[in-house]
Amino acid sequence: MRKLAFGLAALSLAALAAPASASIGQFTGHWVNLNPFTNGVTRVIVTVDAAGQIRVHAYGQCHPTDCDWGSVPGKAFGPNPGVNAVAGATIITARVNAGFAQKLLIIERAADDRITVKVLTDFVDGSGRQDYARRHTFRRVAGPGPGPGPGPGPGPGPGGPGPVGPVAEDCVGFNPMTAQLKNVGGDWKIVDGAHWIKSFGAKHAEAARALFFIKSYQLNSICFVGRPGPSLEYYKRGGALPVGARPGEDCVGFNPNAVVIQPMGGGQFRLVEGAHAIMAFPNLAEAQKALAVIKQHQPRFQCFVGRPGPSMTYLRK
Repeated sequence: MRKLAFGLAALSLAALAAPASASIGQFTGHWVNLNPFTNGVTRVIVTVDAAGQIRVHAYGQCHPTDCDWGSVPGKAFGPNPGVNAVAGATIITARVNAGFAQKLLIIERAADDRITVKVLTDFVDGSGRQDYARRHTFRRVAGPGPGPGPGPGPGPGPGGPGPVGPVAEDCVGFNPMTAQLKNVGGDWKIVDGAHWIKSFGAKHAEAARALFFIKSYQLNSICFVGRPGPSLEYYKRGGALPVGARPGEDCVGFNPNAVVIQPMGGGQFRLVEGAHAIMAFPNLAEAQKALAVIKQHQPRFQCFVGRPGPSMTYLRK
């Protein structure tokens, strides 16, 4: 929060230098992001009542519908101390509590009936992710716009995105009690009888580590997105993802409600959470299925055995 306070101090100086021709009417209305593929703020509604109270209602990119960040108070800044800040607003700010992060929205007028919204994200979830700033440009649209999204925005809790229909998963079952390591022509494999579950090549240590996790979590099915050569591999126990940490895990946390698809070019796509790239896919269909799996199972971590080039990946809560 201290960093956001510094941002406000700098912003006040910018407001003093802004043109005096601005007014609150140039901010009010329903605004839509010019970038239809944004993974940030998709739309903003700014209102002011007869008492001069400003409200800012922002929506973030989520699947299958936008996440509702809620209506929060806005604060206007005028061009100088002698001008009513609301009537002569040159900048409006608003603070949003997204649970996993505090967000400061800085709204400024732009040319051709546009506004820019700079979003300063201050992570407070202990994930180790770096705070960052991102600027979006919006155009004004007629009417109040679509109805509210499914919840107060990315982050854990009951206000997150609504349920997604069941996804058709490609899973193969096995018995973790009888799973064991086997060397087949120099290739270390985890097998269950005649069933080959996973190959590790010459990486015996990684195969042994993977077997430890399978037995520790009592995983009894391996699932795929895309075969052959799956772009996503994950494991389940009794139809659900494993829960809880295990010693020596290599995991990266993320918020499943904030994950979106982002094009990479060349027909490839990736799943991202803000500035954090999670996984890449060779086509849109596999990216969409992976996103549906994440929305359905709500994992909080992606874990690896061996990096770079992990020989095993799994999702867990």
